[in-house]
Amino acid sequence: MIVPPLINGRRFANFALCWLVLWLTFAGIVIVRPDGGQSPFFAGTSDLMRDFLNPMLYAAERDPYHNPVNGLWEKSHPPLFYVALYGIQRFCRALEPAGGGIYLLAAALTMALSAAALLLLIERHSALPPGKRLMMMAIFLGSGLFLYAFERGNLVLTAAALSGFFLFYYDDKEPLVRELALAALALAAGLKLAPAVFGLLLLYRRDFAGAARLALYGAAAIFLPFAALSGSLWDNLAALRLNMEENVAVYLAEGMRFGPTALVAPLQEALFRRGWEVPPEALYRVVAAVFLPLSALLALFAWRAPERWRQVLMLSLLPIFVPGNSSWYNALYLIPAFVLFFNAASFRRRDWLVLAAFLVLLSPLQLNGWTMAARNAAVLLLFAESFLTGLLDFRRHAARNS
Repeated sequence: MIVPPLINGRRFANFALCWLVLWLTFAGIVIVRPDGGQSPFFAGTSDLMRDFLNPMLYAAERDPYHNPVNGLWEKSHPPLFYVALYGIQRFCRALEPAGGGIYLLAAALTMALSAAALLLLIERHSALPPGKRLMMMAIFLGSGLFLYAFERGNLVLTAAALSGFFLFYYDDKEPLVRELALAALALAAGLKLAPAVFGLLLLYRRDFAGAARLALYGAAAIFLPFAALSGSLWDNLAALRLNMEENVAVYLAEGMRFGPTALVAPLQEALFRRGWEVPPEALYRVVAAVFLPLSALLALFAWRAPERWRQVLMLSLLPIFVPGNSSWYNALYLIPAFVLFFNAASFRRRDWLVLAAFLVLLSPLQLNGWTMAARNAAVLLLFAESFLTGLLDFRRHAARNS
């Protein structure tokens, strides 16, 4: 059962109005201070599509994990990521041997198709009236998260679209659609690894056959592309592991990450002011030791979540809080939960906290360091609220069955 469109429509209208105020505020700031660093784009678009074009360069000789350009730590993606970009590069070179703008066009087209897929999912699965569905799509397109990911050309947008297809269709009545959903999630995990966590939904509904097929598809998407790379499987696996560890270390030092990793820099600074010099790696191990078991409990609470949007939200937080190098791109995995939130059949008072967190995450505001701080506060709020709600629901369910 879905709340009548009038009720959820009003709730969404209030959200959209607040978002519009933020957008107008941001536009006003940019107009008044055009050189103030408020652009939603990285380096003011001077580094356009580099999350697409740079890895394409690394994959040119089919040996990305040993390519020293820009540091080995940048080569920390699964092999399907590089194999896909290598294929696009070869196709572009066949069309235009001299190179030039065709690579940028390929990047923009890939991002546009990924965005179109997400928009289509929003349009098809939102229960809001048509006009408000258009408003929801406009909010997504105008959010700082989308603009940043699109401008960077990051394939997390593609992985989010594939993950969204799975989340909306994994329990479809048509067997073929369900199988396509499994394949979509396997491809998403092959590109970014983190979406694999959504496979837990199959275990929650005791679809063990589907979970087994997903595991098979996922293993194929993750390991078979190694065969297209030069060098042995074990050599590339070892290099990938080292690159991933170095990637975490580099971003710990930078401090511009999402989730628990973002706590390392402020904790280090606070301890330093008290005369304690603690290396960031040691603090990260402490923070990870706290959040990893909490994340495991959140996955357990998702099993008993009474509402679908709540279950999807809990699992969507894991790609933010589990990886050590989680970027703010990963908040794009929250989009299906955002859509389902306004389809909910009930609304608890503390759900206003969720609404506020979504408003911050989808805000267009880009105010230098304040943006990252606000987004980190929003995801920490989502985690705390989801954990508390999950704990209470889990205890309530256990009490009913005792």
